[in-house]
Amino acid sequence: MPANDNLLNIYQYHLGKDKAERYVKHLAKKLGIPIPHGKDYNMDLLIDFGGSPLRLNFSKLVRETQEHGVPNQLQFIVDSEDRFLQPAIPIAIGAVPKGLKINIGSQMEDSSPLVQIPGFIESPETSLANDILYFRQMTCANSSIGNTEVCARYFRSYLFACISLVDCFLSRYTNVVMGLVGDMDKYENTSTLASMSGIEKRIEAWIKTFAYHEIDNYKRSTEWLYFQKIRVKRNSFVHPSTPSTTYSIREISTYLNYCNKGVGGLLWNFRSYTNENSDIGLIQKVKTAPEVRQRR
Repeated sequence: MPANDNLLNIYQYHLGKDKAERYVKHLAKKLGIPIPHGKDYNMDLLIDFGGSPLRLNFSKLVRETQEHGVPNQLQFIVDSEDRFLQPAIPIAIGAVPKGLKINIGSQMEDSSPLVQIPGFIESPETSLANDILYFRQMTCANSSIGNTEVCARYFRSYLFACISLVDCFLSRYTNVVMGLVGDMDKYENTSTLASMSGIEKRIEAWIKTFAYHEIDNYKRSTEWLYFQKIRVKRNSFVHPSTPSTTYSIREISTYLNYCNKGVGGLLWNFRSYTNENSDIGLIQKVKTAPEVRQRR
């Protein structure tokens, strides 16, 4: 169907130019990277970073941040220093010489799995954040009345990815705690955190473990309210109470905008509760997801 038949429109940018520029400069300062001035700002520069050359173009980094929410080069360096959410280096290898078998791994943890080539490695939390953004775009791109089945499929996938990202966030922390305490069943909160309990119980266990001072406050936030709306809507598909379901374009538009606060904002809050760096790529991308509007 022609694009102008779509009932939903999605804004092109995550951030305006000024906010994008401030975020790029913020990350550069955090990493100790000098910010160029004048004509150098628009040029490819080779910068010495920890004894290794780093090629940057600040003007291009700002445009990238406008379009995708983060400047990928700087963001990956910042994220790589995080003790809980350090991403794997994405690797993809195709053909190998006939008869040769090679396995590749991320080298991040002793438990990191190997994959046989051809294959690839990625960080699940990063992929889920990208899934959220992709499914939002595709829901809008297929929102014509002649394409309702595809629109609904992407909308459901978006809801599932939102909850999965929060679940994945909890699991990354759980893995670190497991390495510190060993026996997770020793304490009630860590036992619940590592269990197959519902996501609300695991979030409460996370709060008790990392931010007990917020135990009476975290559910009062707008971010928690929007997360709950996403969770309940997702559950309506997983545990339907009727033999049919409905999709209002107005409702879809509303839910597509809930991820900014209900997922990105919620995880940002969780990080801030623990005084950890909240400038994590997967959080920033979702927190600044472009606005969706119903076509008038």
